[in-house]
Amino acid sequence: MELKLSKASRSLTPSPIQELSHLAQRCGAINLAEGFPDFSAPPHIKSAAVAAINADLNQYRSCPFLGLLFFP
Repeated sequence: MELKLSKASRSLTPSPIQELSHLAQRCGAINLAEGFPDFSAPPHIKSAAVAAINADLNQYRSCPFLGLLFFP
C-alpha cells in the first residue's frame, strides 16, 4: 500500500542530524552524527545526562504537523 504525503509534510525539511547522515552516505564516510557506543559512559557523564533530562534540556524539534504527515 502506497502512503501519500500531505502538503504540510512535503514542506518539512530534514533535521541537521539527518542531513549529516545523508552527507556521510553520499560521500562514503563514517557517520559520527549518530550511533551506539560499544563502551559504558563514565559516571560523571551519566550524572550530567540525568541532570539535563530533569531540567527538561533537550534537542528535540517541535513537530506541530505530526498528525498531518500522512492521510489515506
